[in-house]
Amino acid sequence: VSIYKEEQNVMDRNLLLLEYHWVELDKELSDLVSLNEWIQICDKLNVPIKKTMLTSYFKEFQRELGLEEAQISLPEAAAILEIIRIKSLKAIGQSPSDEAYSQIWNEVRNSDPMGPTEDTTENAGEEETISAVAFLSFIRSHQKEFKASLDEVRDIFHKLNSQLNPMDLLKSESDGGDRAESIRNVPNNRITKSKFISY
Repeated sequence: VSIYKEEQNVMDRNLLLLEYHWVELDKELSDLVSLNEWIQICDKLNVPIKKTMLTSYFKEFQRELGLEEAQISLPEAAAILEIIRIKSLKAIGQSPSDEAYSQIWNEVRNSDPMGPTEDTTENAGEEETISAVAFLSFIRSHQKEFKASLDEVRDIFHKLNSQLNPMDLLKSESDGGDRAESIRNVPNNRITKSKFISY
């Protein structure tokens, strides 16, 4: 329980649940799982897709990454589940990139007194961000949290920016990154669009 509480602050709850089922299969977090084990995990997670589609996603992901073995790692499994989640949301008309999310993001971004960051030559490929000041304004105006302070927003930013989501985990694995090091260097004055939308 204490390990869960500690990890809860730095990891998306979906990743924690995936790790739980991974370990339940008597796997170390660094171990690979086979197609059959992948399907068992998806069954335990109640993934609402037929086994033939799960198999298809598994094999497609392997091809795209150029994996030769019929096994995947925890970060790869997390990435596949995130892709399935997004596609499922789109199928029922609740895509995370829907107009409502984008409309709110654009409103907050355009009212940011610190100025948003955008893709430029110097930070090409980086996701645009907004400042803590703009987020505080959003919390006060849209969520009616009038007592919220800039320090509280910075705490929220630190927690959200520290949390690994499935795609962060896959990127960290491919970059050979150190999770503890990346958490120590988390900014608390800006937040990305994807972290904002997940909030």
